[in-house]
Amino acid sequence: MSRVPAPIGFRLLLRLLPREFRRRYAADMAATFADRRAEARAAGHGASLRLWGRTLLDVTRTAAAERRRSSLRPARPGGFGARPRSSAVPGFVHGVGDDVRVAFRVLRRQPGYAAFVVFTLAVGLGATTAVFSVVDGVLLRPLPFADPDRVVGVWGRFLPESGFDFARFSLSGPEYLDYRATATQVEGVAAWARSTVTLAVGEADPERVPAASIAPALLDTLGVSLANGRSFRPDEGAPGGARVVILGHAFWRDHFGGAADTVGRTVLINGRSTTIVGIAPAGFEFANADLWLPLVIDPANPGGRAAHGIFAIGRLAPGATLESASAEMSVLMDGWKRAYPEVHTGHFLYLSPILDDLVGNVRPMLLALLGATGLVLLIVCANVSSLVLARGELRLPEMAIRRALGAGRARVMRLVLVECLLLSTAGGVIAVGLAAVGLRAVRALDQVGLPRLESVAIDWRVLAFAFAATLVAALAVGLVPAVRGTAAQATAGTGAGDRAPTAGRARLRFRRGLVAGEVALTLVLVIGAGLMLRSLQQLRHVDPGFDAHDVLLASLSLPAATYDTDARVRAFYRDLVARLDALPGVVRASASTAVPLYSGTGLWDFELDGEPAPGPGQPAWNAATGFVLPGFLETMRIPVVRGRSIEAADTATAEPVVLVNEALVRKFFHGRDPIGRRLRIETNDGSLPWMTIVGIVGDYRDQAVQTPAQPMYFIPYVQGERSAAFTSRYLTIVIRGTGDAAATASGLRQVVRDADRGLALYSVASFPETRRESLARDRFATSLFATFAAIGLVLGATGIYGVIAYTVARRTREIGIRRALGASSRAVLALVLRQGLVPVAAGTLAGLAAAWYASRAIAAQLFNVSPTDAATYAGVAGMVLIVSVVACLVPARRALRIAASMALRES
Repeated sequence: MSRVPAPIGFRLLLRLLPREFRRRYAADMAATFADRRAEARAAGHGASLRLWGRTLLDVTRTAAAERRRSSLRPARPGGFGARPRSSAVPGFVHGVGDDVRVAFRVLRRQPGYAAFVVFTLAVGLGATTAVFSVVDGVLLRPLPFADPDRVVGVWGRFLPESGFDFARFSLSGPEYLDYRATATQVEGVAAWARSTVTLAVGEADPERVPAASIAPALLDTLGVSLANGRSFRPDEGAPGGARVVILGHAFWRDHFGGAADTVGRTVLINGRSTTIVGIAPAGFEFANADLWLPLVIDPANPGGRAAHGIFAIGRLAPGATLESASAEMSVLMDGWKRAYPEVHTGHFLYLSPILDDLVGNVRPMLLALLGATGLVLLIVCANVSSLVLARGELRLPEMAIRRALGAGRARVMRLVLVECLLLSTAGGVIAVGLAAVGLRAVRALDQVGLPRLESVAIDWRVLAFAFAATLVAALAVGLVPAVRGTAAQATAGTGAGDRAPTAGRARLRFRRGLVAGEVALTLVLVIGAGLMLRSLQQLRHVDPGFDAHDVLLASLSLPAATYDTDARVRAFYRDLVARLDALPGVVRASASTAVPLYSGTGLWDFELDGEPAPGPGQPAWNAATGFVLPGFLETMRIPVVRGRSIEAADTATAEPVVLVNEALVRKFFHGRDPIGRRLRIETNDGSLPWMTIVGIVGDYRDQAVQTPAQPMYFIPYVQGERSAAFTSRYLTIVIRGTGDAAATASGLRQVVRDADRGLALYSVASFPETRRESLARDRFATSLFATFAAIGLVLGATGIYGVIAYTVARRTREIGIRRALGASSRAVLALVLRQGLVPVAAGTLAGLAAAWYASRAIAAQLFNVSPTDAATYAGVAGMVLIVSVVACLVPARRALRIAASMALRES
């Protein structure tokens, strides 16, 4: 079909161009103008006038530029107006502003394409930025101390041969004092201990506040200067020192309104008047405390060497390293083992960076989440790159004309990259907003207990990361389409890109490779989410060994200032439980120091009557110890499998008794009947009485759902002073009720208020809430993984659909001919599905292999699920294949509607 010749006015206009330029490009320009003029005529008289105006302006500009170029720059062999080789880099940069304007015009004409790309990039960049901001705030941001990388924690380690197995444990008073006195590589060693206190300010009701007792030198060791007031003096850490307190900045602002005259005021802490001497600086947090008290350790009476309960930090001395300090520590530990074999056999101290102590075990979870978002971003880039590549093939005639008009390949590549950069920038801006919204949601919920959450923010560090990620995404999305779309074989002529079979097949293979990569990445992501979902399901279905669905829990601690004897403490709790039992709707009430999943238990050494005690170097006998009031086991529905429970008859003057659980029986009695045997808590002088074992309690998970039952024994609370030389002022109240939990909690608060208005009831929660909180971190990580996996799956399906739809559109003529030659619908359907599922199968195999290796990164996050769980792998692979088939069916149905007449129209 012959083209309509360009009008004489346009041909005369071309005379403005240099002769060599006209010789090379005038024919293509005239043909292109004729086509556009025909389209403008169809659109109306106004469109024709606009076309002539734009053409006059463009040709005039081009003529002036080419004449200037030809007069100032000598031509080199190979083309008109070619630049010298030395100007390649400046030439690439020159004219970026024009490319930006052209890119804006092009994208404005295709708003649907632009919106899809921007939204897709925003999802990937937003997820990555949000998780990075958390990783940065928790793991990467410097601590608010002076030279925080030189601050180390001092910890105890117990090997199994010691009778314990603790990778990290607190220190005893003598250990702390000895190390502080002998260490030379670590200076400023200072102790601290966690606690909670009852605080009363003025006439307000008392409240329970997280606190820490710190050595007076601790703030100096950290290099922290107070915002107001002073630090502790050395004499305030000595026995009989003044009662003073330092408030946290946020606590001061919330409870005292940030008043400047707060320093010097007095408050009641545990019933005793205490003077506020300082306000911590904003952003400073230590030991998750809202206020700090002086830690009092009497060097003359620091306690037993095996009585662990304090922590310590220090600062590396000038010139010292962690390695040299650890070497010095090893020498000291060898001396301690020789001097105190009964304590330091299998037990020693070690040093660790303070940041590792603060972030705890959240590092693997956060790094795994960051890796998951990285996979999402890779899937996004592959998806968008495939879309840009397909769109680039439709623009091959345009690119060919640009090349024909003198634009170098680098200039055309730059135009494609500028378009991708504009789209990525828009996606990056939206991504920062999405990340900010996600962080606000995390702070509002805050059920995960992330450390250093106050340091997580969208600041210049996160913005710099988002900017870098945006640039990387722009290059990942646009570089390959820019290179392939401007290749010589793709732009040899205005229609060569569509007709060249070799180039077309190569581009199609590349897009199928992108699909295979998307499927592989999606499979890794979804398998990770599937493993974590199975793990969470396993956790939810663990039998804890008790039934506390209708139980309300609350904590109470009696201050020594007003409850100065053990007898008064025991009488208070006995009367309190009796009053709670009389409340309407209460089935049973009790109290204990060892409520499962709620309050911790200590491990106490014991000995068995008639059994030789373990010698030095042999594992000690110990178990978790709980002090319980009558009715505790019944309230929690913890079964007594043999013997009897603790009863009201087990008074302080009655024969000492004890209950043991099945785990203790299995470990220490080796098939022998423990009922009637005697057990006592081990002491150096053997002064504590023997307790008769009167019952065996069923095993239950007391520390966490994830940890199995440990050996335990239970002592009647009122016999604690006699059997263990210990009466706990802290107990957890347990109430089983039949009515509304809120009404029961209100009744509990009223009973405590009537008993003593100076007491603060705290941590009031139903047991189902407590169990949900114990799984909060697992649920948080699993939810994020599942969200990222769903995003990856949708994007993967979109990528498969895009490739198949493009293939069908490109092969419309071929499919029409096949139909004309008698091909059945089944054959056409099989052809299209085969085109789509071959890269899916390749990606599935690669993804399964990659997941087999990558899943080990989350092995520590799994419970009762193998990182190579075959059921999960098979289920996810099947799901991905089903989604892939569905993604292929839509374009396949379109292929079935192609009639034989299409072949004639394409001829």
